[in-house]
Amino acid sequence: MNRQRAAKMTELGLMTEHGHALIELTRADGTWQVLPDAENLAIPDDLQELLDRNEAAGKNFQNFPPSSKRLILEWERPRKGRTPGGARSIKRSISRR
Repeated sequence: MNRQRAAKMTELGLMTEHGHALIELTRADGTWQVLPDAENLAIPDDLQELLDRNEAAGKNFQNFPPSSKRLILEWERPRKGRTPGGARSIKRSISRR
């Protein structure tokens, strides 16, 4: 969800009931706060440590376009009350190389 667009639509009174419900859902599951880090391409410390230990994985990650990095970071971050499956898969993949 584009947070700036959501804020602007809410401010202008254009946000639909469904849009408000989606915002509340993302706040409840933790993605409202998690995704801005991915949008800014902030790499979590544990993932950065693994990338630093594996030269090929680190180099490949740095060569990905921003959109791919963002998708990986969104997938990697655990959500409230959920097992961080993406994080385990990424870390397992990096560790094998």
